[in-house]
Amino acid sequence: MDLPQARERLLARGWKADPPKREPGSAEYLQGIIDAGYPEVEDCSGTGQGFCSFMYRNAAGDRLNLVTAGEYVSASQGGESAWPGGRHAGVTCAGARGSATDAE
Repeated sequence: MDLPQARERLLARGWKADPPKREPGSAEYLQGIIDAGYPEVEDCSGTGQGFCSFMYRNAAGDRLNLVTAGEYVSASQGGESAWPGGRHAGVTCAGARGSATDAE
């Protein structure tokens, strides 16, 4: 499932984007994804499969981390947009030390 579909499902289930606090200029290499409407992107690997991490939070304070693989390609770069696909999601419950995972 690509990132827009995964995000739509998360938002429909009550999760909200949880953008990290960033120092000015620290996320220049993430700017394309942020500008595309995904400020919750936390970080991306610079090599390999292009893994990226996106953070969400629910009303109870639980955090969900969605990991994607693949590159984001903007339509402004010529052609159609291409989105990374979801690979793994993990939830850390508020106040809990452990985590549960959901690979939906």
